[in-house]
Order: sequence, then structure tokens, then C-alpha cells
Amino acid sequence: MLNSNHPIGKPLFCILSLLTTVLHALSQPVIDSQPKDLTALAGTDAVFSVVATGTPPLSYQWRRFIGGTTSLVLTGATEATLILPAITYSQNGFRYSVIVSKTTGSVTSQTARLTVLSPPFFPTPPTNLAVLPGQTATFAPTIGGTAPFRYQWMFQSPDAPIPNATNRSFVVKNVQPAHTGSYYLVVTNAYGAVTNAPARLSIFWAPMTGTDIPALARLDTNMQSLLVTYGIPGGALAVVKDGRLVFTRGYGYADTNTARVVEPDALFRIGSNSKLITAAATMKLVEDGRLKLNDSAFRLLQYPTPNYPGSTNDPRLGSVTVQQLLNHTGGWDESTAHSPYGEGYPFDPTVWFQKPAQDLGLTGGITTSNLLYWITGLPLQFDPGTGFKYSNVGYQALGRVIEKVTGRPYEEYVRELLRSVAATRSRISADTPATLHPGQVMNYDYPRALGNPVVAGRWGDEIPPNEDPMPYSVRVSLFDAMGGWITSPIDYLRFVTSIDGRPSPRDMLSAESVKLMQTATALSVNAGQPYGMGLNVNLPGPGDFYHGGLVAGSRSKMFHFANGVTVMAVVNFYPYLDDTFELSMENLLTGIPGTLRSWPTHDFFGTTLSYEAWRENHFTAIELSNSSLSGDTADFDGDGVVNLLEYAFGSDPKSASPAQLPSGSVVTVEGQTYFALTFRRLILGYELDYTVEASDDLLTWSPITDELGSPQLNSDGTQTITIRDRLPIALQSQRFLRLRVARQLP
Repeated sequence: MLNSNHPIGKPLFCILSLLTTVLHALSQPVIDSQPKDLTALAGTDAVFSVVATGTPPLSYQWRRFIGGTTSLVLTGATEATLILPAITYSQNGFRYSVIVSKTTGSVTSQTARLTVLSPPFFPTPPTNLAVLPGQTATFAPTIGGTAPFRYQWMFQSPDAPIPNATNRSFVVKNVQPAHTGSYYLVVTNAYGAVTNAPARLSIFWAPMTGTDIPALARLDTNMQSLLVTYGIPGGALAVVKDGRLVFTRGYGYADTNTARVVEPDALFRIGSNSKLITAAATMKLVEDGRLKLNDSAFRLLQYPTPNYPGSTNDPRLGSVTVQQLLNHTGGWDESTAHSPYGEGYPFDPTVWFQKPAQDLGLTGGITTSNLLYWITGLPLQFDPGTGFKYSNVGYQALGRVIEKVTGRPYEEYVRELLRSVAATRSRISADTPATLHPGQVMNYDYPRALGNPVVAGRWGDEIPPNEDPMPYSVRVSLFDAMGGWITSPIDYLRFVTSIDGRPSPRDMLSAESVKLMQTATALSVNAGQPYGMGLNVNLPGPGDFYHGGLVAGSRSKMFHFANGVTVMAVVNFYPYLDDTFELSMENLLTGIPGTLRSWPTHDFFGTTLSYEAWRENHFTAIELSNSSLSGDTADFDGDGVVNLLEYAFGSDPKSASPAQLPSGSVVTVEGQTYFALTFRRLILGYELDYTVEASDDLLTWSPITDELGSPQLNSDGTQTITIRDRLPIALQSQRFLRLRVARQLP
């Protein structure tokens, strides 16, 4: 055995040691301690290390795997220790390894995984939402951090929990104004908590016009929901309490092509609500002694005996009285009469125009008088005065009776009567979009919705087979006395309050006439449809009265309640294919009387007069004939405010009112100062145009529209509005503001 002390062994040992040293210098590095998986809190430093042996010098290069076997070299990570400062949750799951090298070779370590423990955070926080009323809103944030999480939704304040709202997402169904506001989600886990910045839920309303009445905000919600639910472009609603107009609003669009909005004084087709106007006009003639209720209507008209092909001469027509026409007891029954269009088409000759014209040999178009004359060649269905059946024919006949007695066109006489109660803008409808009256809304129908022969027959024989019964396929003007009027809810309720039998405002008819109109006939009661004259009475309850109207592209309903509340709603699309619409619209209106215990005290009637009605209300007939007293630019009271501006500002033209003039001011908005102009205006949309303009030199003027805050409602029903300049004062050397007021309607 040799050892280093043996004479031969000592040299041999040195040789072996040298050989070992040489071999070691030529070998790869050896990793004695691999990097370990690491778990650390977000925000702290993560430290990975490796222990390697080998002949120095050793070099290190850390890398991070970015998928599979692909790795990314970490710049500057060239030590045995890798320090990752202030780690974030985005680094969770990253894998790291290190290559240890020397000149003779290298070795790669095992991978080590980084697990980051993190409090919750929001990669996508709850966002602001805007939905239509009645729709569903869903807040659906995404959450980062270390699971498991606990959730709690809050409303309006981060410390106001919503009961049972403990899921990541939060759903608000049937969104209403009470749901609008700020929503917060508090997320917690074992390592902390996070709360989002407020996420706002708001309602995306259709455009609204008129004055906001906070106490009646529910009515806005209900009308908006009606429009949204049934796809209605536009509508209007008005409410009277004890003779005072306390609410009037327009919603949505009068014309969807031009985005013209519905104003409170927009004119809508009202269909059979026209019958109440005709009934009142008839009773006025009775009161004036020009007509008797027991007069024979057709003997009065003196039509010749019809002799067109297929006509008959029903002798019972001669016994039909004016009162029976008013009461729907004249003998016509649409449900049993034979229709020339065959089975399945309702009998309603008042909407048929081509066949009567052909039968009568007319080539230049048909009139309402021609149409009624043709109808006299059709038989009655029951003896007059023996039954009740709602019928358009009777009211068409009343229109012709009014013309016969007055010697004037029906519309002319009735408009004069309506003018006496300041309902001056009501009139007979235009028949085409090109001839719409100022302020009249467009009407709409389902797009190619009807191969329905019942509806086609209902709306007239001018509709070609298999084509849509669009609102302008029929001549609504020929419906005049039974369904041809257009009006605004303001004007119509102004009229209704003049025949409601209440002390204020004063009725246009006597108490006896009003009572007769509101008294149901025994025949109508027995038929289950209590009806007086132009009114369904005791509906929905005792002392109430109601009437509705529908005509192509329109639906209207009016209710007067015994507690002094009168309401009317109109829309410019009738969703007749949805069976739920009628009840929805009715519930909206019949729910209004119970809305408030204490009603607003303001009255919009005085400040929603047309300019024509305002002048007639303030000036005598002699003064009206003298433009130097009552003209637009005359100043009757000498206060420096001409008559047109007195009207525009809601002032009395015969009482000096300099305080009503516009006033200038300086306002501060977001640290900048601006010139502003404050003025009073009417809530009407069609009578006047109010424009605030700005100029640098008094030569060139441009409109400005930046409204400061919401309009303020004044006690007289006007609004006070402040418009600020576009440019801050600091950016201009001089600036002038003015208000221009111009008439829109002739």
C-alpha cells in the first residue's frame, strides 16, 4: 500500500492531486441549492437564490418563463440572488430559473414559481350605467387578488349595504328613478379590502319638455315607461286639479326623422275624443234656442232620397232625433250591419270614401256631407231610441246638423266656440305629412305590420290590399265631428274644465246642459256602457267621466274624476297588436288622482295661452281692432315692454311690470367668470322662439345655449332661465348679450 510518505507514493499522490485539480477546472458548475418556490405578499420584495460550486469565476443569468419553454432574459439579473422589488399581483404564477456559467460550461437551475398573495383589486371596476326606465341594469366588475372573496354592494354611500347583495355582479330590474344614484362594491379577502369609486346608475329618458314638477315626478316615469315598453315615438300628458293646470309635459319625438321633440302644446290627433267637442257645440246651439234635442236630425238636413245602386230608403231615419245622435241610440249597430267588404270587416261607413264617391258619381273627391248622404241609403239595424250602440255615424250627422243650423262650416263654428274658452289652437287634422299644421305631430304605424283585413277595413277602403294602413292612407279630416280633431292636452283640458260642472273655471254651458251631458241613459246602462252625451259616465267610478279616442297612428284618453282631477294623455303611435297597451295606458291615468294628498298650487293655464288667446283675454274688441294699442310692438301700459314681450315674459300688458325684464349678471363656473342673461319665459314650445345671442361689436351676433342649472318654476307658471356666455370674461375685451323673441306661429 502506497501513501504519501512512501518514497514512491509521495510523487504519485502529487500527480493524482494535480490531475484532480485539472479535471475539476475542466468540469461544469454544480448547483448545490436550487431556487425554491416562493409565496409573498403583494408590495413586498421577492427573493430567489441559487447556490452553485465550481472553479471561479461563476456567472449568473436569471430568466422568466413566458409560456412553455420560452423564456425572457431579465436584464441586470446576474447575481446568485434575484430580488424582485415591490411585487404585484400581476406577477403571480411567474416562473424563474437561473443559468450558472463558467468558461468551460453552464448549468440551468430548476424553475421556481412565485405566488403573490394580494388584497382584492378591480381590473375592471363597476362602470356608470344609463338605461331606459323599466329596463334592467347590470353591474359586472372583474376582481383580481387572492381568492376567496367576499362581496357587499352599497347604495349611495360606501357604508350603506344593500340587503342580500353579496355577489360579484349586481342586477337592478325594472329601473325606476328611486334606483338612480351611486353604487359601490366592497370586496374583501384574507389580505385586505377594496371599494370602487362610485358607479352611477341613471335613467336614459326620452327628451322631455315642459316644467319639472318634483312632486309629480312619478308621472314622468310612468309616461316614459309607456313609451319605452310599446315603442311609441312621442306623447304628452296634462293634469288639472280643481280647475288649475298643475302638470303639462311633452315626451319623445313629434317627428323621428327631424328629431323634433314633443312640446307640451304639440297638437295630436284625438280620434273619438272629438265627440265631446261636437256634443258641447250641439248643446250650445240648444241653449241658444237654435236647435231642439227632439228635432228630427235628417228632416232638418233635408237630404234627397238616395237612389244609387243598392241604396235603400229606411223610413225610420226620419224619426232619429238630435238627442239620440248624442246618446248613440239612433239605430246603427256596427256589429250586425252588413259590410260591403264581406265578413270580417267591421261596418263603419264613416271611414269609407271610395265606394260612396263611386256610388254617387263624384269625380272631384268626397265631402263629409256627401258621405252622410250616402249613409242615408243604408238601413238602420234597430228602431231609433230602443237600444244603445256606440256609433260614429251619429256624430258625423251632428256635424252636418251644426252646419245646417249655423250656416257655417262645422270647424269654423266649433273653433269659435273653443276660442271662447281660450282653446284656440284646436282644429281639424291635416291629412298628409306635407300639410301638417304648425305644431302637429307626425303619426306612426307598425312597419308593414298588417295583412289584417279587420284593421284594413276599419281604417278605410283607400288602403290597397296587403299594404300597411299607414296613418296617412286615410283622410282623417273627413272624420271631423266624430274623430277628426287635433289638439294639445292643454287645450283639451281647458275645454273639458269648461263643461265639467265645477265652479272654477266658469262653464261654457249651463248647469242643466252639463248635467244632461253627464247623465247616462237607461239604454246605455242596460247595455253595460253608461253613456251620456259625448261622455262615458261613472267610469271608472261614481261621479267620474271618461272618453277615449283612436285613429290611425294615434291614441288618446281623458278621465275626469269626482275629486277634481282631470287628466289626458296622447301618443302618436297606437300599438294595437299588443293587448296589454290599453290597460297600461288606462292604469297610468287612473292612478294619478291618488298620487298626492297635497297638490301644487300653481296654475299653468294663464301662461299656456296662445298669443291669440292672450290678446283676446287682455284686450277689448275695440282695442284688438287698433294695432297701436294691441299690436305686437305697442306698449299699452307704457312700461317700456311691448305687448309681444309682455306675453313672452308672462306679464300683464295693462300693468307696468319693469321687474319682468331680462337681467345680466356675472357667474362663476369651474373657477372661470362669465357674463349671463336671466329671463322669464313661457313653457310653450310653438308660440315663441327665445334666443340669447352674444356679440363682440354689436354688429355680428351668434346664439348661445349654455343653460346654467335647471329652469326655475315661478308661481305664475312661467320659467326663469339663465344662459351664460360661451367665453370666459378673461378672454374678451368687450362682450354684449341680448335676448331675441320672435313669434313662431302666425
